[in-house]
Amino acid sequence: MKNNVIILSEANSDLDFIYSYHLQKSFNNAKVTIFEILKAIKEVEGSSLFGISINNKVMPDIEYKVINLKEYIVFYRNDNNTTYINRILSKKRDLHKIQRFFENK
Repeated sequence: MKNNVIILSEANSDLDFIYSYHLQKSFNNAKVTIFEILKAIKEVEGSSLFGISINNKVMPDIEYKVINLKEYIVFYRNDNNTTYINRILSKKRDLHKIQRFFENK
């Protein structure tokens, strides 16, 4: 059964930033990067089993999953037949934001 995928506002902002960042290099680079991210998100739509579960100490009752891409990590959670894309963070530039998912603060 297909999941309904909702990209939350922070993840949409992340996509905008990622596009702008790669657009500085080239239009093609920006287009390819966003395409790869959206393609991975599309995989989640097809199966709730997709992705890797992570231990979230901030909200332990909510099971988050991640999609590990070349440059980015997509954080999401499933709720019944809906998948919520929470964040799309750079492995290089957003380490402090990624770390917050694992801290108890």
